[in-house]
Amino acid sequence: MGNDFSTAQLAQISGFEVLEYESTQNLGSAGGITVDLTKLTGVNTLKVDTGTVTVASSNTLIVKALDGFTLKTGTVTGGAAYFDVQVANALAGGTNNTVNAVFANATSSGYTNAGFQIKGVENLNISVAGDESASGDVITLSNITGTALQSIKVTSTNTTANTVSDSLTVTDVESTIINNFDASAFTGALNISGLSDNYMTAGATIKGGTGADAINISGGSNTITGGAGVDTVSLTAGTTTFTGGTGADKITMSG
Repeated sequence: MGNDFSTAQLAQISGFEVLEYESTQNLGSAGGITVDLTKLTGVNTLKVDTGTVTVASSNTLIVKALDGFTLKTGTVTGGAAYFDVQVANALAGGTNNTVNAVFANATSSGYTNAGFQIKGVENLNISVAGDESASGDVITLSNITGTALQSIKVTSTNTTANTVSDSLTVTDVESTIINNFDASAFTGALNISGLSDNYMTAGATIKGGTGADAINISGGSNTITGGAGVDTVSLTAGTTTFTGGTGADKITMSG
């Protein structure tokens, strides 16, 4: 992966919408890389999902992009803070920005994506493209760094008829003001049990998908819709309205 674009390269690029890097990208020894998509007219999608991307504390990947940026990714090792997505003007007051993340198909062993940083971005749309073929088809998103994040939406875009998508586990986010988590259009199993302390203090609206969802929430006045799967919901303190679906849901209450 090269460091930004030369003037000569920019002069040769036009009429494209996606910048793609193939195979493994090891930035752990690259001295840090900046990819500035704002210099490429019409290009606001970066695809790096065909091999492992390795980042490190002293070798951060910085991606500069416009609002509505799409990241197509797979396995990432290192840490969320070292994969830095910088959306133009996102840190300016009064803006409302969105980043889209599309996760590649997981095999039976699944994969882990260390995550990414999206400072100043309020909305994250996650799309899971793979078909569930075995119980190990789990995508683990370790962290999303950025304190402005308020809304996360998860959808399935797999195209095989009558097949649910790969499962998704979101381990952690930095934000503590999530007021909306909507997975109503997601068909895989969803585990967001690690986000119990990341919702807005006043409460949040959480919608599970048609798969088996694991949801934990602590405090606030919340509205949870479980969906059709066999859901496991843990509630600690606060006031929560829970609407289950057709599955045999399990609710644990404490506090």
